Amino acid sequence: MPKIILITGTSTGLGVATAVQAAQAGHIVYATMRNTQKRGALDAAAQAAGVSLTVLQLDVQDSASVTRAVDTVIAEQGRIDVLINNAGMGYVRSLEQAEEADIRKRCLQGTQDQLDGLKFHGSRSSMRRVGWPAAMASSVALR
Repeated sequence: MPKIILITGTSTGLGVATAVQAAQAGHIVYATMRNTQKRGALDAAAQAAGVSLTVLQLDVQDSASVTRAVDTVIAEQGRIDVLINNAGMGYVRSLEQAEEADIRKRCLQGTQDQLDGLKFHGSRSSMRRVGWPAAMASSVALR
């Protein structure tokens, strides 16, 4: 039986690869991103792999956006089995250019997004009875 998988941060990189591989494994994938106009890489990878997935707008820093996306999946599928919180934010600066507050924000935002995803996952009765969320954390690197 295929799992219903909701993945955040699927416009590039690991998010694209995770969404496509989950779909290739036969799961029903809801790939989300802050800006759906940046879905080109995901669409191209899905087409090349011969899989289909559903793209939804979701900004992990906007609780109304999270609620809309989750409500859409639950309305269409009745449940979410797996939540993969892969969303992150980019920041390109040299160490000399970076403000300490910006570095802290980037480091803490990823952790906060993971905690919010876990808390939200546990608060939904339709999600609580199945599956566990998977948290993917990225690191912060300054050039």
